Amino acid sequence: MSKFRQFIYLAIGTSFGLGLSPIAPGSFGALVGVAYHVAIVLWLPASWHLPLLVIGLALVALANHLLTPWAVEYWKNEDPGNFVLDEVAGY
Repeated sequence: MSKFRQFIYLAIGTSFGLGLSPIAPGSFGALVGVAYHVAIVLWLPASWHLPLLVIGLALVALANHLLTPWAVEYWKNEDPGNFVLDEVAGY
């Protein structure tokens, strides 16, 4: 795997590095989901809120599904704490 692809996977899987926090990586990683939600609610018309939130959830769930095997191999752990896409989706 190329270093660039690994960098992209790491950026996505750790919520742009927030999941690498030594304290509460899941909570910090979920902040990306919070920011996405707040941005939609503050800056877009109400009729767009639900569709964009559903699309965001679908994309994060898909990324989580596709990147989980990579994360397990990368961190050599069945449930790597730094891989926080499930927390983003959960938010």
